[in-house]
Amino acid sequence: MRHNALLHKKADQTNLKVAFVVLTESSWKLEPLLCRMENDDVFETAVIVTPLLTLDEDLRRIEQESTKTYFETREGGSTALTTPEELTAFDPDIIFLTNPHQLSLPDFYDKLFKNKLCCYAPYTHGVDQYDGNQAQYNQPFHNAMWRIFAPHDVAKKVYQSTAIRKGKNVLVTGYPACEPLLDRTPAGTTAWKTQSQNKLKIIWAPHHTIDAPELPYANFLRYADDFVALAKHHQEDIQWAFKPHPLLKSKLYKHPDWGKLRTEAFFKYWKSADYCQLEEGGYVDLFRQSDAMIHDSASFMAEYLYLDKPILFMAPA
Repeated sequence: MRHNALLHKKADQTNLKVAFVVLTESSWKLEPLLCRMENDDVFETAVIVTPLLTLDEDLRRIEQESTKTYFETREGGSTALTTPEELTAFDPDIIFLTNPHQLSLPDFYDKLFKNKLCCYAPYTHGVDQYDGNQAQYNQPFHNAMWRIFAPHDVAKKVYQSTAIRKGKNVLVTGYPACEPLLDRTPAGTTAWKTQSQNKLKIIWAPHHTIDAPELPYANFLRYADDFVALAKHHQEDIQWAFKPHPLLKSKLYKHPDWGKLRTEAFFKYWKSADYCQLEEGGYVDLFRQSDAMIHDSASFMAEYLYLDKPILFMAPA
């Protein structure tokens, strides 16, 4: 009923204001959709960068500032916002969210769900299932959405069998994040330190779930030092890109065997060594210009396959 009332208010509008809620640049997956809307006079668009509360306070500030800078400097006509007050002033008709876990300000989400037509386009490709599918398909978040844009038919079937609303708000539309990966046009800039044809370009992308027994993906704690040794051993013939999940660093800060000093030293190594590089932002060009990837992330498993390049998924430790 609430959605019908909101739709009735918008029925006679010829222009719509659309806002996209973003937590981090690296988890931003709706660039193709935003670009289409920016090039259509029907839409006025804005992006609101909200704080990722699961991060350490300093990392949270750095991440929010970096992500805001990305949206302020990208080509396009979207306004970059950083506070709920700015979003209220923009007064969007439709809101797009990409993460169901409500990792930012709780009151912010509650107000959106009650007062706006909210759409969910997942940041993940939806290739994994765990915990009875509750976290990814049947949180209050999912059932509060006006529309959920699912990446494939399998996801819709899971909503139908799992969610309280039985998938009545779900449409299968594909996965926007993979559209740029299908573009075979040569990139104008390089994402890699070297363009040497004599060196392979390999991505190592570890997941953040070092402390989640219900989601036992990550093997970072077991193999971190081995990858450093591997990078040093192959420094003449391989350029390495360390692409950690945005939550990994904050979790390592709190880990009893790591802590802030060891974590910072580890990340600095990957950033500073000539044969390595640290990648904490977007990754489309990094993926497109690479030769292979080693990882333990479910979504990356699907995304990288669009490039038809070798990929190694490492089993849990």
